[in-house]
Amino acid sequence: MTKVLVLLTVLAAGATASHRTEIQPPLAHFRIVWERSDSGFRAQCSDGCLWKVLTFACRASCQPLIDANGLDSDSLAKVQPSAFAFRVQPTFDGLRAESVRGTAWQALSYGCRSLPCRARMDEHGIYGLGLN
Repeated sequence: MTKVLVLLTVLAAGATASHRTEIQPPLAHFRIVWERSDSGFRAQCSDGCLWKVLTFACRASCQPLIDANGLDSDSLAKVQPSAFAFRVQPTFDGLRAESVRGTAWQALSYGCRSLPCRARMDEHGIYGLGLN
């Protein structure tokens, strides 16, 4: 009887250990409306940012870091950490973003039939705005 109880205890402990889940940091709530044009980006943040509007020229190969503090260099982002951060870059017909932290997505993209292209981004994804 004691051997059976010990065996069941060992089996239960092994089953528990195999079902460990990695703890994810909480998502950062933010809401940004992006407009991509031929000359660059315009971003308007309505929730979760210390900034309201960002505009920057960005042709083909730029990948600026955007976070709750604004448009940051990598060194500034380390000094002023924020709950979310991602890199954004232009694509042929819209934009692509890669998360650094604070989002449910790792990478996403959005395209339109023509520029300017508008979309709303938050911690969960990206959504179209009207006819694009």
